[in-house]
Formats: sequence, structure tokens, C-alpha cells
Amino acid sequence: MAGIPKNPRYKCYFGCEEEGPLHHFPKPDNDSERFNVWKRVLERETQEKENTYIYNQLRLCNKHFENYFISPSNRLTRNAVPTLYLKDDTSACKQSVDVTPSISAELKRKLKTGTKLEVCIDTLESALNAVKGGADELEVCSSLAEGGLTPSPGLVKEIIKIKPKINVMIRCRGGSDFCYTDSEMKTMLSDIEFYKEFGIDRFVFGALTDAQEIDKINCTKVIEKAHPIPVTFHRAFDMCREPKTAIEDIILLGFNRILTSGQKICAADDMALHLLKFLLTNYGDKIEIMPGAGVNLDNANVFVESGFNIIHSSCKKLKLLVDFNSDLKMGNNVMYVTDQCTVKTLKGIIESNS
Repeated sequence: MAGIPKNPRYKCYFGCEEEGPLHHFPKPDNDSERFNVWKRVLERETQEKENTYIYNQLRLCNKHFENYFISPSNRLTRNAVPTLYLKDDTSACKQSVDVTPSISAELKRKLKTGTKLEVCIDTLESALNAVKGGADELEVCSSLAEGGLTPSPGLVKEIIKIKPKINVMIRCRGGSDFCYTDSEMKTMLSDIEFYKEFGIDRFVFGALTDAQEIDKINCTKVIEKAHPIPVTFHRAFDMCREPKTAIEDIILLGFNRILTSGQKICAADDMALHLLKFLLTNYGDKIEIMPGAGVNLDNANVFVESGFNIIHSSCKKLKLLVDFNSDLKMGNNVMYVTDQCTVKTLKGIIESNS
């Protein structure tokens, strides 16, 4: 992320006199794609400058970034690009600069490319079935019966071989509180560091305070540890007392997707749909809203027709295990696995309604 220089000799490139942090360019060697976007945006100043000069000398203040690109610690999130959203019309400021359509669409999330399907899985069998059925992305977990926990390295390693888009759950234990101790956070941050080496596509995480508000401190740690890999805020959101405040905090922290059931057991519930559509209408240009929980063949069309870019489902079926008819039990003799035919049918519904 772009840092905050401490040297007082730096000033905002636009000549702003406001107090506050100044941000330098992303590092050209470590984050070349975003560096080049910034360079194109500030073309007048950067076109004849060396990359090292640009990184070392040019600074921008917070005014030239939309607020949700600034983290609580006054650092830029990975999505920050200057001057796309200028709120000041002083003569010293350039007008909004259009970057390439693909970058602009990614940042604003306004380009509708057809609804995608993320399938949550906790076994290799389910992963294979989901991919064969046409799932666009996999949320890879262990123990979906617990709501999804951090998966084993072996499972992720085997799934990588079939080359799907892999979103790894980071959740060290079950429970509906999502309030984590220091030792639990150390465990999960180590898991993130470990899985970054696997080349996965996304992390999935959420943390709350005991007041059922977003835990900004622990979420910031995760966002910074995961960088540059994007992070989804999971259904911990559904436990928040104030959904409007919660999603604004989530955006501000730098999450770029949220999984939610609309704070109901099933996302297709009328009240859930009301909240989901509110989130999509008011925040869908800042974060991807992904409905999940109870999404199935009977109701998927509702979410597609409502304009959601991605939906989440398990597409599961019951699988019976061998029963030894013993009084000694070590768990249930039933489990759920993803059904290939259900995934394929759901994809057909999505495509026919997109």
C-alpha cells in the first residue's frame, strides 16, 4: 500500500494546504499494475519522469481519493486510485481523469458481465463436482457444518490442480460471535501468510466486537496481511446490529466483496431481499454484494433479475456413510456434498436470466 511520508518537505502535488497524511505512489517494482494506473491518471506530471523519481517525489493528500479507499489508520487500501473521484473544484486540482475501461469498471464495479456462481465446498469430491458443473468460483473451507472453517493445506493443494478460482476461508473456530482473541488472530494471520504462497485468488474473513460492530482493528490486520490478494467479508455481517454502519465500515476497511443473507436465515426471505436490494442500490458501486444462504434452484432467478453480479450456494445433496451399527459413535454417519447436476442446473438458470 502507499505509505505516509514523515518528511515535512513533501507537499501535495495539487498544491493543497490541508493538514493530513500524504501518500506516495505504489512501488513500481512490487505493484507495477497499480503504479501504471496512477501514472496514467497523473499523465501531465509523470510522462517524462523516471519511475524512481515518481515514487520518491510525488505525493497526494486524502482529498484526491474517495473516502472508502482510506483505512482507519489513514493508509490507502489496495483499490485506491487518485483523481477518479475529485470532490474539490479548485483551480489547482485536475479534473477527473478516465483510465482504461477495464480498470475503471473494476474500481467502480459498474460493469455488468453476467451473474457468477460461487460454490462453497469442504471436500475434494465437492470441489470436483462444483467445477464439473460449471461453478465460477469456489469458497474452500473445512467443516461447512460449522459454517465453514479454515481448510487444510492438503485440500487446497489438491483443488489447485483442477485450476478453479479459489477463495480460502480464514476462520479458526466455530461460533456465531466472531470475536477473536489475540492468539486466535495470530493463528489466522499465519494462515493467510501461509496460503498467500499457494497463489490463491481471494480470502474470506470477518470479525466483530462484542457490541456486534465491525472489528476494525482485526479486520485491518487481515486486509494488510492479505494484500494484494482481495478479501471478502463473510456472513459475520449478518450478526451486526446496524447493517448500514457495518457495510460502510467494511468498505472503508478495503474489503471488496461481502457475503450476506440479508440478516435472515434465508436470503430469499422477503425482509432479507429488502435489505439485499438496499445494499446493492446504495453500495453496489463500492463493493460487490453476494447473496448467500438458502440460494437454490427455486429462487436463484430472483437474485439474478435483481442485478447481483454473483451469488453463493452450496448446491448440496445428502450422502450416507457406512454405518457399523455400533453403540460407539464418533460423529454423524451422514454428510453433505456438492451435487454436479445441481450446479449445472443452477448455472443454466443464471445464464438464462442474466
